[in-house]
Amino acid sequence: MVRAERQVVLDMLFSAFEKHQYYNIKDLVDITKQPVTYLKEIMREIGTYNSKGAHKSTWELKPEYRHYQSAEEEEEMQTA
Repeated sequence: MVRAERQVVLDMLFSAFEKHQYYNIKDLVDITKQPVTYLKEIMREIGTYNSKGAHKSTWELKPEYRHYQSAEEEEEMQTA
């Protein structure tokens, strides 16, 4: 696999995380077509790895990179 430009990979990742909150590394490799080591390097900067709990072995974006709203925030926006 050939590494794509970092910004291109970031755009693909952010687009994917708009659809779902959690992804395992295999799914991210399928989506971006990038080498695992390169993806992990990028995900360590923008994401958090869940090593236990309900979403074990998955990645999610760090709060500062999330562009989706929680259900509570959505309700607040609608009632305001």
